[in-house]
Amino acid sequence: MPSSEHLSELLDPAGTVLLTIECQQGVVGQDSALPELAKEARSSGVLARVARLVDAAHENGVQVVHAVAERRPDGRGANRNARLFRAAERLPVQQLTGTTAVRVAPPIEVAEEDFVVRRLHGLSPIAGTDVDPLLRNLGC
Repeated sequence: MPSSEHLSELLDPAGTVLLTIECQQGVVGQDSALPELAKEARSSGVLARVARLVDAAHENGVQVVHAVAERRPDGRGANRNARLFRAAERLPVQQLTGTTAVRVAPPIEVAEEDFVVRRLHGLSPIAGTDVDPLLRNLGC
């Protein structure tokens, strides 16, 4: 992985965004709804590498956007048109708005200047969310 110094030579921070997708406690954290996935993300070092990327972005003035999936306790607005969505409703940990499950998972640090974009529907962190207009407005 390039060092922070090398990273700044490869990109223009003004036109670059680092987007993390569902790096949230209920997905890759200790109390995940998907414990096998979370265990692999931690034991393989993937989560630590994402945290290093986020730290390098912060150090180099690169905008960080964290895309988080969540659902309302009453389920309103959530998709139900695929088996995946129906299966997620039965998982022991629910990604409910306002719970620890939808917070960005340690060791990833969320800085004050970061955006955390939440979605209540779909699989894409971009379609139907604020991510696309944010990227455009940031010039990325």
